[in-house]
Amino acid sequence: MKLPRLAAVLTAAVLAFVPFAPEELNAVGPQEARAETGIADPSMNDWIPTSFEEALEFRNEYGETMCAGSVACVVFRETDQQPADDGTQPRYKVLTTDGVMKEGYRATFTSDTKSEYVYEVIAYEAVEPGDFDIALVDTWLKSYALDLGYYHAVSSYSFHADDDLYVTQTDVYGWLPDCVTEFKQYTDAHGECSVHDESIVYCVTEGIGTAYGWQTSFDRGEVELTNISYCSYETAIPLAGGTSYIVYVFKPLKDGIVNIELQYGELYSGADPVKTYSDKFVVMNGGETVLGKGMIMVSFVDYDTGDLIPFIEGEQVMLATNIGYRTDAVEGGWVYTGPVLAMDKNPEVMDELASFSDADLFEFRPIEYDLPAGYTFPAGSTQGDMTYKGGSKTQSDAVFVKYYDNGAIEVSFRLEYADKGDANGDGSFNIADAVTLQKWLTGEDSSAVKNWMAADLCRDGRLDIFDLCEMRTMLAHYTVDIPVLID
Repeated sequence: MKLPRLAAVLTAAVLAFVPFAPEELNAVGPQEARAETGIADPSMNDWIPTSFEEALEFRNEYGETMCAGSVACVVFRETDQQPADDGTQPRYKVLTTDGVMKEGYRATFTSDTKSEYVYEVIAYEAVEPGDFDIALVDTWLKSYALDLGYYHAVSSYSFHADDDLYVTQTDVYGWLPDCVTEFKQYTDAHGECSVHDESIVYCVTEGIGTAYGWQTSFDRGEVELTNISYCSYETAIPLAGGTSYIVYVFKPLKDGIVNIELQYGELYSGADPVKTYSDKFVVMNGGETVLGKGMIMVSFVDYDTGDLIPFIEGEQVMLATNIGYRTDAVEGGWVYTGPVLAMDKNPEVMDELASFSDADLFEFRPIEYDLPAGYTFPAGSTQGDMTYKGGSKTQSDAVFVKYYDNGAIEVSFRLEYADKGDANGDGSFNIADAVTLQKWLTGEDSSAVKNWMAADLCRDGRLDIFDLCEMRTMLAHYTVDIPVLID
């Protein structure tokens, strides 16, 4: 989890760490809090826990990890077990990768109540760009099934510091909720069933201490259950009853239709479930794109080849929308809205766009002056031709729509390469471009072709005699206006 970037930068600006160089990174749960080193001004960094109560609050608000500016803080929960009196190794040890980040604060807290857990708080500050891993190891465990790349690791997290030493969490918990607050925030934003990148996510609740629970059913071999995150509210002493918050994460393994079902009911009783989720998902592009119920994927394809048009790094393509709702509350009977939406990749699943799909008027189109570099609307196409019209089964030749059984929609806009044939890069297509390509093909002038993509008329990724033939065919169909002297 991370703070908003501006808040994080301001927070990082007031952080000052006192160096700490332990002989070995390990942690034992003493009965009193100990700070092996401190933050120079703790009052300026109140998000880093300095007591048992604050550690509890941290885990309920942010989960086990938090990033702010150049700082990453981890709050591990450990069983209150002491090392043997004979000096054998302590139960818990913290392992990290070398470099990138230095440890600046460390403390372990216990409660005055009879809590079975202690909390170990460790804060790290980035000192150089790179990747950084941290793992909590339970040295008493002998099961290698828990090994996550560290010896007997029971928790493991990954971070990255960029060139400005801004730290982000790069493992799944960078977005996956692992506490009550994050669970509620994620559910409010995405609903109980959603898609995050290529993962299918269910956020569900169940009663604690009851005979009821969730059971999953899915197409094994086509999808796998990769994560189960328990986000229940933590207290110093376990409470009877209450609600358990659970996140299930599924990962499709291949393209096609994936079926997932979750049922909530009395376990092992044979009784009918109280609640059921039964969903179909469309998986494509090698598992990188997942479409759930009612989702919309937008793409741009080359008019001639049908291939996806690559976006230049940092490029955004804009979509204009025309959204309208019928209502008797205003004169004219309609309320309109029309946000402009940005695409950063091709194809892209547009969640915000899908949120308007139930409107009485639902249309969207690419903005002509914000298309992928080098492309334009097909010759003769108007803005109306380039508009997807919701509810219409017929679209123009420039708009291809595919409807899926689960209500998902795939909309592809067909664009033409704007500089087709302009081999010499002078902004126009004429006989000089054919001469340029011919010189390059014969080896007469190896630097003649200035615009390779424009000269590749066969769109096969190479320049050859077939491109020259296609260029001559195009020239034969061009009309040239010759000035006439009028007497």
